Amino acid sequence: LNYIELLEIDAPYDRRADNCSTVVVPRNSHYLVGHNEDWTSGQNDVYLLRARYPTGGGFLSLSYFGYLPGMSAGVNSHGVFHAVNYLSPRDRRIGIPRTFITRAILDAPDFKTALHIARAHYRSFGQSINLFKQASFLNVETSAKRVAIRRPRGIFLHTNHYLHPDMVDMESPGHMQWTLTRYGIGCDYITRHPKFSARNIHDLLGSRESAPFCFFCVPGVSDAGRNEHATLATVIFDTRKLGLTIIRGNPARRQGKWFPLGI
Repeated sequence: LNYIELLEIDAPYDRRADNCSTVVVPRNSHYLVGHNEDWTSGQNDVYLLRARYPTGGGFLSLSYFGYLPGMSAGVNSHGVFHAVNYLSPRDRRIGIPRTFITRAILDAPDFKTALHIARAHYRSFGQSINLFKQASFLNVETSAKRVAIRRPRGIFLHTNHYLHPDMVDMESPGHMQWTLTRYGIGCDYITRHPKFSARNIHDLLGSRESAPFCFFCVPGVSDAGRNEHATLATVIFDTRKLGLTIIRGNPARRQGKWFPLGI
């Protein structure tokens, strides 16, 4: 539990600090998914947690030191996968912190329960949660008081702004250029590559086009000023296989390492 998050529920947030991106590619009976985990370079303490319970089962999750696991991407022994995109709703309130919700999803025994948890009542904040189990996929966008669920068709991309028509008016003002530029680049790339492959997932998430408003972020100085964004890790998974591939460095240049759930 990070108590700072409880204190920051109503605090201003610089949305430039969180550039997570998720791309979902449907196959005949499963999905290929890629997720860039971004934050500031000073937050570069991600690690992969494999948890086993004495009673059986467990989960695998890309996690942050000092935070509950589940706020990035993970899979549990029931075959439920998830990947999270930060959103900035304008209706924040005192309630259940978003990391409590994503932590609970790691223990969901089935897809239906994971969906029920994702749309929990009395939320303090919002987020985009992509839920998977083999051939099932739903995108759940929430604010503190609203929720919208859809079953995307075709290749799906989510960055850090609301996409569902019922949610777009919940967007809080901020640095939208970061997420909108990335989303536009991604949609254009997807249009130009209708036969999307695993290689395309790597190339898109490793793209430096329009830096610093790009998919793969590296800290530095540009015309936009000092940029502290960093892509801390990339997660790749196939919903048929209980495990995660983790890439440190540019995914366009690296294959990463496969970590099976092994439980």
